[in-house]
Amino acid sequence: MMRTVLLGLALGVSSGGATTMFMNPLIPSDAPDPGCLVVDTKYICTHTFENDAGVFPIYSSSDMVEWTYEGPALDYYTSNITSWAIDDHWAPEIHPSPANDGTYLLYHTALTKDNKLCLGVAHSDSATGPFSDSHELLCNNDAAQVAKGIGFIDCTLFVNQTTGTPYLVWKIDGNAGGEHTPIMAAELTADGMALVNGAETDRIELIRNDLSWESICTEGPWIVSRGEYLYLFYSGNMYDTVHYSVGVARATSIYGPWEKKGDPILTVGDNSSGFSGPGHCSVIEPINDAGSNADGDYPSEYAMVYHAHVGYDGSSARNMLLDTMVFGNDGWPYMRDGTHPTETTEAVPVY
Repeated sequence: MMRTVLLGLALGVSSGGATTMFMNPLIPSDAPDPGCLVVDTKYICTHTFENDAGVFPIYSSSDMVEWTYEGPALDYYTSNITSWAIDDHWAPEIHPSPANDGTYLLYHTALTKDNKLCLGVAHSDSATGPFSDSHELLCNNDAAQVAKGIGFIDCTLFVNQTTGTPYLVWKIDGNAGGEHTPIMAAELTADGMALVNGAETDRIELIRNDLSWESICTEGPWIVSRGEYLYLFYSGNMYDTVHYSVGVARATSIYGPWEKKGDPILTVGDNSSGFSGPGHCSVIEPINDAGSNADGDYPSEYAMVYHAHVGYDGSSARNMLLDTMVFGNDGWPYMRDGTHPTETTEAVPVY
């Protein structure tokens, strides 16, 4: 059964019309690794969580303030998830199928029955689920890495807007075995449900942890296409520390070369804050005319939805937060309201 939960603060009217306001957090409970998208006039988000109802709760909203719980993305009885995965259901994302047939795909991480962290995919006729035909999509077959406990996690979908070619983008979980953590990509079939022949070996490394603030980890990739560039948003450092932060790199092609901006664009660093360790973000266009950039028109603002720990404490619950991102004259993205998560009432991003 669906239920509506008021999770934020909505108030305020401007002279030009209604201005929706919010105050973080959007979801004031444990909601890590949010994956969000816009479908028609709705924002839809899911996140890491499971209970007796199923895996990955889905919420919808028309304003990013009042959210309706739609149910689990994967239930244990009809989704097929229990046929191959047993635990560690992480980092879900819902995307329109690259086949452009009006259906949707759920990409995620899961621990398989042979104790490997792998990437999975499922299918639905609706972005709010339920999803079915859940199956293993990609596992690490490097025996030396598998022996160290290094799997694949944190996958996302990127579709080339010119050719329509879909790519799976993911993290090699090298920090689990004392190695680097490359963000990789490989071509998918047209329906996004499998890798193309040869993609098991024909893979692209986008970036890896090579900046001091990233420490032992880069993860949580998300790609936005704007103008001549692709922008890869990622998280660096460790999720269970206050130093987890969001960085960005850019390239003119998925094949690179990728140039990192340098310092993170969303972080709390060594400064105490009401929230800490911001990361694992989705970057989406606001609902107003979302997706209307075919003629070269791009949003003035983007919604960055991410998780952060409550308080200056890397062990606390990770709530789902929102802040507004803009692009500067130098072509790089910046957070509209500073590099820290906002703690005051702010305007929801607009197109």
